[in-house]
Amino acid sequence: MEGKFNQEAFIKISTLAIIVLSVFVASVLGFGFFQYKEISRTLAHSEQFTELGEYEQAIQELKSISDIWLLDSLGVKEREISDKIQENEQFIEDEENYKQGIEAFDNENWDEAKELLSKVSNDYSQYEDAKRKIAQSEEKILEKKIEEESASIREDAEKKIEEVRKEAEEARKETEEKFQQEQVELEAKLEEQQEEVEKKYAIVNTDLLGLSDHQVIDNISIRSEVKIIEEEDEWTHVEFNNKEGWVWSDDLSDDSSDVLDLSGIIRQWKPIVGSVRCEFRYSDTGTLYGESFGSGIVLDPSNNPISVITNKHIITDEEGYYASFCDVLFPERDYLYEGEWEDLFEFASGEDGAYIDINNTDKYIRDLTSDFPMACQQKPSEGDEVIILGYPGIGSREGITVTRGIISGFEGNYYITDAKIDQGNSGGAAILVKNNCLLGIPTYAISGEVESLGRILDISAFLE
Repeated sequence: MEGKFNQEAFIKISTLAIIVLSVFVASVLGFGFFQYKEISRTLAHSEQFTELGEYEQAIQELKSISDIWLLDSLGVKEREISDKIQENEQFIEDEENYKQGIEAFDNENWDEAKELLSKVSNDYSQYEDAKRKIAQSEEKILEKKIEEESASIREDAEKKIEEVRKEAEEARKETEEKFQQEQVELEAKLEEQQEEVEKKYAIVNTDLLGLSDHQVIDNISIRSEVKIIEEEDEWTHVEFNNKEGWVWSDDLSDDSSDVLDLSGIIRQWKPIVGSVRCEFRYSDTGTLYGESFGSGIVLDPSNNPISVITNKHIITDEEGYYASFCDVLFPERDYLYEGEWEDLFEFASGEDGAYIDINNTDKYIRDLTSDFPMACQQKPSEGDEVIILGYPGIGSREGITVTRGIISGFEGNYYITDAKIDQGNSGGAAILVKNNCLLGIPTYAISGEVESLGRILDISAFLE
């Protein structure tokens, strides 16, 4: 009986234990199923919050299930929850960087925008937009850099231009001062010569020089002034250029009217040398696009209109087009003489010479040209003195300017001279002093490192 009782008790206890265990297992499984559904719902919510950009809400949802002890048992890895939390935290940081980067972009702070937007991670929803804004910021940064470098280059260029302008202005002032000083010296010398002209004799003929046993002065030119030392019946002892010798007495004259000093030569030629101004206008609109200034000499060639001779580069522009019109003003006449474009002619030979036919002639201009002084018939020699009359830009502001020099050499139809020639002299008069004749017109100058030499176009080019 006792053995039977124990067996029954064991069976009962075992059965009860199984029942209790079953109930416990069922409870645990039921609770786990409930927890699994809750975790799944929370994960789904967090994903929705993440997609909507509500990253703080997503993190709260994820943290609410991160400490559930059944995660691993339910097939949800705690590491995955942690990664999702970190992912949403990164999105929060991305969102702030993106927001600040866009604000900097809108304010055109390109460097700051590029720096902030470059921090946005690849998984962030606005990553592609951030990339585009970065590329645009880099373009703006490059444009700004190019603009700054261009501005720096412009500033340096402007400084260089200003330096060159100042140097040119200083050189111009220096040249003008030197020019004016030479003008003062020339005028003083002219006054001195004027005072002494009555005390000197002049050579009026050179045909008989050297036909005596006396030691004669060679290479003396007509109109040269000499000082009398001793007079004989046929020969006269004279001093010329610090040399003494004898000349034929009949070749001397004590009448100063037979020879002109420099001042007299200038007075004779001055009235016919005018200042020339030409205007260049577009033929369709009449708009002025350029001007040129120079000098010219009036003459009255037979069977032709009264003309002013000048240089081709005065009446044409750089492209070779004629001026619309040119006007000429003479120093002793307050009246403009005009020539329209159809009155302008250049040399067919290609030399730098031209004519301006005057279309509004009057008695003054006709009287001025009725007794035109002679052109030089013979070529000068090296060392012969010349004077230049014209209107250079650095010369007198009130009238004609005179410079002088010598014949320095020859070059085709041009005479080379050391007489000062500057812009504005072109087309003026070059007078050979010894014969008081028109040698040609000053045309241009060639500058060396220190000095310059001018070119005079032979008057014969106009008379052919």
